[in-house]
Amino acid sequence: VYGYSSYQELISIKKKLIQFKPKVLLIHQGWNEEFNFSSLDLGKNFKPKQARKYYESYFFFCNNIAFFPRYLLSIILILRKFRRNRLLDGKMQFSNPKRWQVLLNPDYLKAWFENIIEIQKICHKYSIKLFLIKYPSLVNISDSEKNRSTYIKSSRLTSHHAEYQAIAKARIDEMLSLISPYFNIIDADSDFNKFQNKERLNLFSDEIHLNKSGEKLLAKAIHSRLLISNYKSNLKNTFPSSKKL
Repeated sequence: VYGYSSYQELISIKKKLIQFKPKVLLIHQGWNEEFNFSSLDLGKNFKPKQARKYYESYFFFCNNIAFFPRYLLSIILILRKFRRNRLLDGKMQFSNPKRWQVLLNPDYLKAWFENIIEIQKICHKYSIKLFLIKYPSLVNISDSEKNRSTYIKSSRLTSHHAEYQAIAKARIDEMLSLISPYFNIIDADSDFNKFQNKERLNLFSDEIHLNKSGEKLLAKAIHSRLLISNYKSNLKNTFPSSKKL
């Protein structure tokens, strides 16, 4: 689900997905972990294991508000403008050095990791094969100056946003690399490496999401690796602790 954090997906898996008795579960997570953390006053108000409601997540960038009169549109719009000006257009600007310090904070990664462990335990209980997807993004820290310039000119990215996005992607990749001894990870990202500049742009609808052509390439990458994993008898199914990171 677009916009979901790993904890929201954990809840969805517990309450809904297992009812369909799947044999395989593919999850793509990481991007929303950092934004969920940053949008709570750059992590100061972040609480692990919290599923924020719609308005709190996308309008007010805050924790859940008890007894909020959601039917009063005027109040919602006033509060949204206040919060957007204060946080999204203020503290969360990519020109703010404090926003960049979020990328050095391990708390959002630890919270994500704990949720993945819970998902893995559910999969073990119901004999579901779990795979984590290493997903591509438009920009990477290895971009050439020419390619990065093309991506910025042809998307909503600014130079600061593009660099932040590239480092955030590197943090996700680092996380997946650290936990790879314990989880089955499908590297769909590598199939996109040969596409650079305008060819790469033609696979994305924005800096994160793929378009139809990109989704088709992603599906092929996942399918080919699932076929390979089907012949492996040693799929990982251990339960590491966050202390191991």
